[in-house]
Amino acid sequence: ANFRFIPGINSDLSYLPSLKHPFRFISSLKSIKVMAANLSRSLERDINLVVGDWYWTILGALKARERNKADFKIILKIQNPPQQELEKAVGWPFLNLCRSMAQRADALATVSVGAQKAIKDYFNCESAVVGNGIREVFFSEIDKVKKEALLQQLNIGDRKIILYVGRLNQQKGLEILFTAVEQLKNKLK
Repeated sequence: ANFRFIPGINSDLSYLPSLKHPFRFISSLKSIKVMAANLSRSLERDINLVVGDWYWTILGALKARERNKADFKIILKIQNPPQQELEKAVGWPFLNLCRSMAQRADALATVSVGAQKAIKDYFNCESAVVGNGIREVFFSEIDKVKKEALLQQLNIGDRKIILYVGRLNQQKGLEILFTAVEQLKNKLK
């Protein structure tokens, strides 16, 4: 009910800092510092929970908790297994910073069992699997006439349709989807 977005916390990082690219490296360090400072100044004592989706947001939240003598909890949400993100970074300072932030967060959350295992292996930390959800507000009842017209236009008839939305890579578990589709085809025959 009291969810609040704090503007100015987003970093301009679409990648992790890399020592291979000096200009990106300097830009990354500046962005991390600014974001952590903005977050630290923005968090007040009345906040109960901070959820950060970058290792760097945890740094700002930790600073804010210490500065404000607050007792809010900090959750780091890790979308991808850490090895994949950290392979993009070069140099021990960033690898150690990521590991330190994961270990200093009050809890870790991730989206899959595979990522959970990677977090355990890489950071030696437990995490909770919290899958990506879809709210019913995004769906509405489709008009039957429009539905029939679309099915006719696409020449689908009464065939079953499975929609997959995501990247085409092994990490997404597509082999499980293909196996499930084959099993469904066999059951429907």
